Amino acid sequence: MTDTLSAEDEDNIPLRVLLLLMDEVFELGTKNKWIRRHVIVILRTLVRRTFGDRINRKIMEQVEWLTSAEQIAELVKVFRDSMWPNGVIGPYAPARDDATKIRTQTAARTMLLGSVPEELRRFIGADATENGVVRMFNMFQYKRFNKRLFYLLLEALIETVFKDNKFPDIFKTLHPTPQHKERRESGRW
Repeated sequence: MTDTLSAEDEDNIPLRVLLLLMDEVFELGTKNKWIRRHVIVILRTLVRRTFGDRINRKIMEQVEWLTSAEQIAELVKVFRDSMWPNGVIGPYAPARDDATKIRTQTAARTMLLGSVPEELRRFIGADATENGVVRMFNMFQYKRFNKRLFYLLLEALIETVFKDNKFPDIFKTLHPTPQHKERRESGRW
């Protein structure tokens, strides 16, 4: 269910992204959910036309708050205090055994499944909701993906906080090009 950016959606990009994310995570476009897919298309149109501006405004307010100077300063303070408690580098966390990792994973998955509102679960369907949440949970189990996501978010944060600098140009030079990838894979690096 890919949407194209129409003239009416240009101002509602956060809402559009949220709806596309729901489509992707909960697989609302699959063939076996034909009726639900059509209901969702109707509801999406209804939401866009009636609440689109309010939802868009609320999303933008939340993003502005999260990226405000006060919030960033608080995050930096929390990071500093967790990495250097009392001004001294913190102790290394002890290695966890496999049983502890499995218990933690199970607890995290359970908490994530429990965080989905009941109304959404009823509307999308319990199976689709559970499959979508588990799919997202499994996606975050890949160390390489998490590193990449962290670096992308860090780049976006740096570009947002230091708008007057040339960080986008610097980041472009740091990202590997297809030629770099070919050389690395062939061993000619």
